[in-house]
Amino acid sequence: MYAFFIGVDVSKETLDWVILTEQGHVCHTLQSTNNSQGIQQALESMQNQAIALNTALFCAEHTGMYSYPLTRLQQQGYALWLESGKQIKRSVVFSGAKTIKQMPNALPSMPAATMTKLDSGNHPIPSNNN
Repeated sequence: MYAFFIGVDVSKETLDWVILTEQGHVCHTLQSTNNSQGIQQALESMQNQAIALNTALFCAEHTGMYSYPLTRLQQQGYALWLESGKQIKRSVVFSGAKTIKQMPNALPSMPAATMTKLDSGNHPIPSNNN
């Protein structure tokens, strides 16, 4: 279904991005500013790393106004999954970790957890291409 899973840790000023293959291997990480220009630069960086963004699922915590710039991804036709912070905190995958940077050992299990939720009828925000 998805060749890449892109986790985004959202804060007021910055976005920390971790790109995983469908096998759960971290293939790229980067940080950008949390605005349209920073997001565009991050997307360009990922494309330069041969990451096919149209085959990726972008996942982030729904933080209200701080995650709003990420809706640019949906506007560009990419699959975006925004999850509640409460649900993320309950997740076994992220127990004890505070930021994406602290999660490299837990991240390989994220695709399996995400696919389980997708299969159970929870779906990402549809892209314009769907």
